[in-house]
Amino acid sequence: MKKLLTIVAVAGCMAVQTYGQGTVNFVAANITNILTGQKAELGTTFAVALYWLPDSATAPTSADFGPQSVAYTTNMSLAGGVNAGVVRIEGITPSGAPAWFQVRAWENVLGVGTTWEQMLVSPGPGRPPLAGTGNIAKIDTADPTTSPPGVPPNTAITLKGFVMVPIPEPSVIGLGVLGFGALLLLRRRQ
Repeated sequence: MKKLLTIVAVAGCMAVQTYGQGTVNFVAANITNILTGQKAELGTTFAVALYWLPDSATAPTSADFGPQSVAYTTNMSLAGGVNAGVVRIEGITPSGAPAWFQVRAWENVLGVGTTWEQMLVSPGPGRPPLAGTGNIAKIDTADPTTSPPGVPPNTAITLKGFVMVPIPEPSVIGLGVLGFGALLLLRRRQ
């Protein structure tokens, strides 16, 4: 019987480690539309996503946050921001541990995708869509498995506002790189 209890206790600890989680209070403010110079419009014109990565000794870069890093996506619920309330993030181990976060916002009315990644590869017709990323911040999450559950920190304090600017199409970027390379070759020959 003692052996069975030990096995159950070890399995329970492994389950807690595997299904770690944390909560944050997802508040992002001061997201500005560069075309109007005003706060981004409330409603479905702009989408906002909260990205996260596990804690590490060195800060990640924006490139480190991929589609697997999305914790929560919503539309603007305030003029110039979002107040989504408490967001539970699965995978933070141990539960309530710190993690790295970044907020991303993009225009989703020009026929572009419903995610940041889709918007980058399918910018839609007409002008390029507006998009922007916030700073990367390390935030202590709350542990929802405690009794009573931990209180999520206010992320609005560390996540700064940002300006959304037109994102050029990938082909324009490629042509620019090729043109720059050609200029370097011409200069080298002279």
